[in-house]
Amino acid sequence: MSKLLMNALSLPLLLIVGLFGAGCGSTHATSCTTNAHCTAGNSCIAGVCQSTPPGSGTGGTTDGGPSGIPTALPPGDGAAPDAGCVKLQCQVATCPTGTTTLAGHVYDPSGKVPLYNAMVYVPNQKPDALPAGISCTACGAQVTGSPVSIGLSGSDGSFTLKNVPAGANIPLVFQIGKWRRQVTVPSVTACTANIMTDPNLQRMPRSQTEGDIPHMAVATGAADPLECLLLKIGISRPEFTGPAGSGRIHLYRSNGVALPSGSAAASGLWGSSASLSPYDLVLLPCEGAPNTKGAPILQNIVNYANAGGRVFTTHYGYVWMDDANASPFDQVANWSPDPLGNSFPPSPFNVSVDTTFPKGQAFHDWLTSTGALQAEALPLVESRDDLTSVNTPVGATRWLYGSYNVNANPHDVVQHMTFNTPVHPALAADGSPGLQCGRVVYSDFHIVPSTDASVSFPNECNLSAALTPQEKALIFMLFDVSSCVQSDSTAPSACSAVGQGCSASQACCAGEACNTVKGDPCGTTGTACTCQGFLN
Repeated sequence: MSKLLMNALSLPLLLIVGLFGAGCGSTHATSCTTNAHCTAGNSCIAGVCQSTPPGSGTGGTTDGGPSGIPTALPPGDGAAPDAGCVKLQCQVATCPTGTTTLAGHVYDPSGKVPLYNAMVYVPNQKPDALPAGISCTACGAQVTGSPVSIGLSGSDGSFTLKNVPAGANIPLVFQIGKWRRQVTVPSVTACTANIMTDPNLQRMPRSQTEGDIPHMAVATGAADPLECLLLKIGISRPEFTGPAGSGRIHLYRSNGVALPSGSAAASGLWGSSASLSPYDLVLLPCEGAPNTKGAPILQNIVNYANAGGRVFTTHYGYVWMDDANASPFDQVANWSPDPLGNSFPPSPFNVSVDTTFPKGQAFHDWLTSTGALQAEALPLVESRDDLTSVNTPVGATRWLYGSYNVNANPHDVVQHMTFNTPVHPALAADGSPGLQCGRVVYSDFHIVPSTDASVSFPNECNLSAALTPQEKALIFMLFDVSSCVQSDSTAPSACSAVGQGCSASQACCAGEACNTVKGDPCGTTGTACTCQGFLN
């Protein structure tokens, strides 16, 4: 028996009913199967007539904050001994027609750019704190709080949750990997469509006071101020500090800009596995030259990614892969480096989106929804020619590609690619494919045009300029590299039946467990069970 359940059962029955309402487990409540069985002002929720606050109230801006969701979740286990539901499960209405839905969009921290493949869910208890540092975990392992209803945002950032608990102060979580914000929807009306309209309530956190932000390190490069893109998506300036600071983005200086007070050298970042391991994401933008790294440094990056780290690099960042000392990263693509810049594509260079795989099609649709595509092409400024094709058999994925004439002959190039790590994972004990838990992103173009590396951060950033098409494309990739690591050939999914009834003979979605309210596997005794957990 869980500690929470023991705590709840140790309370007097009247106190339990006071804490959890006349819902689950109340022997004096009216049983029902539809709303028609209840008196005016009540709804049939989990087989019991319960009051439902009027009005959808979905435009509020109450934020649950980084400490969780204190107002919507009662203490203890939430169930009386004979209950077939727990906490917010008991507020899912049985509707005569239709269902209770909650719809909206997920945005970046600025509240302006929609985000694809974000997990959106109503937790049934306070979600666990996210673990610090890299780890090799299965997809979905960081989704906690026993979701009652869960879904994913689409290519336009929209989501719709079904069978949402009705009532006041309904908790809601937006999450992409270690990006996570917990908010409170003031009110959800049962058996109707509830629409969220306030972008400020639907965006990712701008600071640690608003929620969770991945711990990132940026080794600033002379030719590609990637750190400016992080500011433009809305991350607060105080989150940018040196490695000794408390910000979520630590700036190291390679040959780019420094903080006004000075920055630690990038050698202190990539010089050891221990210095890399605290970071969820390491950004290694172009340094303006193919500055080769020694074998030990390259191995540190390989080890970091293999252990679950994420790496984002651009242009001359091919040095992290196109080197035998970076094996097996040198096997993911057919590199054709142009270190002297003798052959650049035109600028702008109109490239195509590879839509032959599900996430590629979603990328295309997302670029369309954000206005980045022009006549089905993505116009790139300062693109380069260092990569001709990817090695699909080892799991590399081509996202953007194009062709231009070199000496009057067509020449094909790849402008953006990704691969999961380890490249050759060891087989699992049962002989199934091994777990890949890291990811590398490479773009053969600059995030934004080069800037003056002699100034200090953030003076090199033009924050008033509108997002360019390629900045939009790389915002998509920034959140993609932060998300759950899975095969790009598989469309992301989340089972909509989370929290719904099940039995030993009525299975849940793949990856879910059919458990009792105590968390035990459902048997054949007739005990009420629900689908718990999900697989993305």
